[in-house]
Amino acid sequence: MKNLNKSYAQTKVLTDVSFAINEGTTTSIIGSNGSGKSTLLRTLLRLIEPDSGEIHFLDRDITKIKKKELRKVRSQVGFVFQKHNLVPKLSVLSNVMHGKLSEKKGPRYWYESLAPKQCREEAMESLRAVGLEDFAKRKTTDISGGQSQRVAIARALMQKPKIIFADEPVASLDPKNGEKIMELFYNLAKEKNITLIFVSHNVDHALNYSDRVIALNRGVINIDKDSKSCTKDAIGCIYE
Repeated sequence: MKNLNKSYAQTKVLTDVSFAINEGTTTSIIGSNGSGKSTLLRTLLRLIEPDSGEIHFLDRDITKIKKKELRKVRSQVGFVFQKHNLVPKLSVLSNVMHGKLSEKKGPRYWYESLAPKQCREEAMESLRAVGLEDFAKRKTTDISGGQSQRVAIARALMQKPKIIFADEPVASLDPKNGEKIMELFYNLAKEKNITLIFVSHNVDHALNYSDRVIALNRGVINIDKDSKSCTKDAIGCIYE
């Protein structure tokens, strides 16, 4: 990302933001409300269009490609957000299979009863990765918030992503479950060599579960450091 700018009406949200992220690393983006961190994450894949600047993604300048090509790039990215966006009347297994919809279409990839055997097996493998293989047949209305977020992670893994974007993935969870989910995220990313970029308000999570911390203040990068060289007090000052 180079010299990225984004405004809404007369309000500047991102100002000349530039950085590069290496493959296989975990990066946290932190900042107070309104600092531009969620806008930044979504702009990385043109879910929000920038006003100016360049975005080079998986060796392609995606600011210059058409929507059809952009969909192919996005299919290599898993998304996990604060709202888990699971389909409540369907089973956990069916919801995990929906990760295939980035490349496959039709009801065979929507309902587990119609799914190809290989797809069901991949979905079960993803559930095993997050420790929920015994919950495959349950409806998503019958599981806890922490379990729902694990299902959302498993759904993202179904894409076999090169990168996962997570926007405040544990904000709706209690501290204990939030800690478990962040540990799971970090370990899966390292185990599967997935590049992980997550937005968080939690300074401890940024320090403990990322290799690098990027802090935004009013749309400008205020801190960009290796997490091991940061202290809680040093990066906590951005909230003052």
